Amino acid sequence: MASGLKWTSFLISVIVHVFGLFGNFASFIIMSFTRMKSYSFSFYLTCLAVSDNAFLTFSLLIWINRGFRLFGLAIPIVAESDIACRFIEYVPMAFRNSSTWFICLICLERLVAVALPFMARRLCRRSTAKYVSYFTFVAAFLSISYLPAVVRYRPGVGCTFDTSIVSLFLHFQLFNVLGLYLPVSIIVTCNVVIVIVLKRTIGEGKGGSKAEKSSQVTVMLLITSTAFVLLTAPDALFHIIVPVFPEHGFLAAVDEFLVVFYCTNFAVNFYLYTITGSEVRRTMIRGLRIVCKMS
Repeated sequence: MASGLKWTSFLISVIVHVFGLFGNFASFIIMSFTRMKSYSFSFYLTCLAVSDNAFLTFSLLIWINRGFRLFGLAIPIVAESDIACRFIEYVPMAFRNSSTWFICLICLERLVAVALPFMARRLCRRSTAKYVSYFTFVAAFLSISYLPAVVRYRPGVGCTFDTSIVSLFLHFQLFNVLGLYLPVSIIVTCNVVIVIVLKRTIGEGKGGSKAEKSSQVTVMLLITSTAFVLLTAPDALFHIIVPVFPEHGFLAAVDEFLVVFYCTNFAVNFYLYTITGSEVRRTMIRGLRIVCKMS
């Protein structure tokens, strides 16, 4: 039974990672090299695609090792030095943080565009998005800059955490607060306010083609951010429950699929854009036609 669950989660995870890497690359191209790049939110989506693909790349390496173990083979990717351990622990965690905050920034930008239109012209600009995005990348790496100092390689054990410097409890609390709880609270709050404002706007009959186009973008980004909350919440709740019921066998089976569920968060955005965003869909189809003509 346990072996079957591991094989199932492994196969699903590989599919998720492959589709995610392709989707994020396509998202990067569409948001960076087509007319979509003129929008301020597109730069956040470009950075989100970069962060998501960076995290998925590291995550895929872990799943490759798991696949080799399932086949009874020696794992091919091994960290056997302090530098290697620090790199594989620090870098993906930093990109994981940046992905979360880019979703948060997208929600804040939409909140300004919808609820404070008189400020949108000044704040929702591509040049502003660039500076904010660069700061977000730097902040994501600095927020856990202590991590390389506490990760060690121990022969025969692998990568370990030096609790004499920072306790594991403090590390996970700091990481969860900055990388999950705080941004998720901001995302949920922004989405609730945006929905209220949109319903009021529709009820008052305000509109026009420009307003309708803006609403379509807002709905697309609302769905993307809501998917983020839905895909990350189960994993967050799981890690709250585990300390309460540490020896419950059912939790181990659940964890197999929650990890895949969590990774899906980094893989699904492009497909949400194309399903919910008509302009993204048209841009993608136009690009595919150009590629077909060239071939």
